[in-house]
Amino acid sequence: MLGARQTFAKLRTLIFRGHAEHEMAREIDAHLALLQEEFERGGMTPGDARAAAKRAYGGVEQSKELHRETRSFVWIEQLLKDIRYGWSNLFRSPGFTLVAVGALALGIGVNATIFGIYNAVALKQLPVADPSSVMRVKRYFGQDPYAYRYTFAYTEYEYVREHTSVFSGVTAATSATPVRVIRQCRAGTS
Repeated sequence: MLGARQTFAKLRTLIFRGHAEHEMAREIDAHLALLQEEFERGGMTPGDARAAAKRAYGGVEQSKELHRETRSFVWIEQLLKDIRYGWSNLFRSPGFTLVAVGALALGIGVNATIFGIYNAVALKQLPVADPSSVMRVKRYFGQDPYAYRYTFAYTEYEYVREHTSVFSGVTAATSATPVRVIRQCRAGTS
């Protein structure tokens, strides 16, 4: 877990990244210069001493990466680099950008429309006081339990609405209306 001081230092390094990179390069150059001086005092030429100093120090780029990992939030830096790279590529090819934005807009619009329709038709509860007491009436044909229909003629609906003593009310729909609780009753049973 990072302390407040470490977190603040990492955020400061993230904001002032150029300054931190300059300081790191200066520090690495100082280490290499000290190693080079040591090798030159041992009798090496300046070019050989510089190469020996780099070998003795280890990989300069690897040590820079390790230093960056400890001094900053690497994932934020990578995210910012990716965003800059993405924006530059989008502005570099405006035709592709227009096609991509159009495809996204069309896809999101169609998806929102379909969900809106599905929500209005299938997900919302019926506008009644007690939705758990709603029943859907089926009409069976013969003894086959799978031979049924939900459809009725309008005259049949009017007859049931005016002559019912079982239901508190009857309504009709032009399409199959979803009902959360369905009680199935056959004529003569409850």
